[in-house]
Amino acid sequence: AACAAFFAAAIAFFELDPHKMTAGVFRHGDLSASAGAPILFARDGKTATVHLVRYGDATSLRTNGKSDGSITMDRDAPRGSDEVTMVLTGALPVALKPDAKTAAVIGIGTGLTMHALLQSPAIESVETVEIEAAMAEASRGFAPRNASAFADPRGRIVIDDAKSFFSTHGRRYDILVSEPSNPWVSGVSGLFTREFYARIRTHLAPGGLLVQWFQLYEIDASLLASVMAALGTEFAHYAVFAPSDHDLLIVASPDPLPLPARAEAFARAQFAQELRQVEVLVPGDLDARYLGSRATLEPLFASYGMPANSD
Repeated sequence: AACAAFFAAAIAFFELDPHKMTAGVFRHGDLSASAGAPILFARDGKTATVHLVRYGDATSLRTNGKSDGSITMDRDAPRGSDEVTMVLTGALPVALKPDAKTAAVIGIGTGLTMHALLQSPAIESVETVEIEAAMAEASRGFAPRNASAFADPRGRIVIDDAKSFFSTHGRRYDILVSEPSNPWVSGVSGLFTREFYARIRTHLAPGGLLVQWFQLYEIDASLLASVMAALGTEFAHYAVFAPSDHDLLIVASPDPLPLPARAEAFARAQFAQELRQVEVLVPGDLDARYLGSRATLEPLFASYGMPANSD
């Protein structure tokens, strides 16, 4: 009875301030960071509290106060690094493998990566697996920038845990994109382990590509080396690209990688138009973001002496 009275009082007299909840105080120690910013969406989901917040020309998707993607909604304004990374996460594997027909994405985020994949006319289906239904609902607030994610009949959003989804489905894909939140976020680190890469490898079609997004901020080189050791244990071939100064895109496959990017992908009008929005005009613009292959980078990662990241 005492507990019931306490919770009734809490519900009746206390209200959490959404501006404080979206401030990212864990990162900056500043509760005023979101003061006055319009809150476009707010929902307590089953696994996280999700907000959509407008900061000037940009709209930010925030999970428990942490930004998990931002898009500049003004078409004439400069694109932010988040937007460039999210577009290239979907577009890079298509540029390397223009004949890809099936794709899966782990984590919907803003929906922009799913949207970018669907700009390829060769793609027949894209399945996006998202654990939090509130996240999928919030990402609708980025329309029309991510329109294909919700309007294209070739796309399907599945609300499920990625490990559970792939362990209970035997589908194989030409492209698999893994772009969960940062590895240090609670519950996310299991998507950067040797065990997960072993499982996900079995869902690649022959010649299929895995694309792993990895953040360079709030992490150090030894932890990156640990994840790369885990990935290298399960994938014989990988190459690393830098879509921005703050992110990496790792393309991996059991088979030799189809490098470099193919000019025929840029000849497809809808796909080329999507890339133009982030100022990628020709295959050479992707080559400029190429950092190296396993042969050139593995000695660097091995020099840190880190074990492969494991469950």
